[in-house]
Amino acid sequence: MKENIHVLPVGLTVKYANLEIFCVNLVNSKPNVRVFVVYRPPKNDLDAIVFIKLIIDCITEHSSNSKRIHHIVGDINAPSINWQLHCSVTDQIGDISYLGLQSNSVSVNWFSFPHVVLVSLM
Repeated sequence: MKENIHVLPVGLTVKYANLEIFCVNLVNSKPNVRVFVVYRPPKNDLDAIVFIKLIIDCITEHSSNSKRIHHIVGDINAPSINWQLHCSVTDQIGDISYLGLQSNSVSVNWFSFPHVVLVSLM
């Protein structure tokens, strides 16, 4: 990372305190960038549905600034999402994750690596 780019932690709303999510703003970067680092445990029960909805709500609430590019990195444990085909099949967690992330922006770019996905909200 360039020495002149500093990060500033973003204080997330207290209702998201139980999520495994961390957010920072890149200070003095052009364009302005906010990065969310997210982890969702690999469960697929009713609690997991609540958890993924909270993650989507948190990202939505904290990405409403249209003057900033938002990147989401991490592991949401949604193996039913086909990132190359931009769809999810046979899995409610995957459906909620994909549709929730997709609805957060006008343009969503998905970058897929073997075990990492970078979602860029523009």
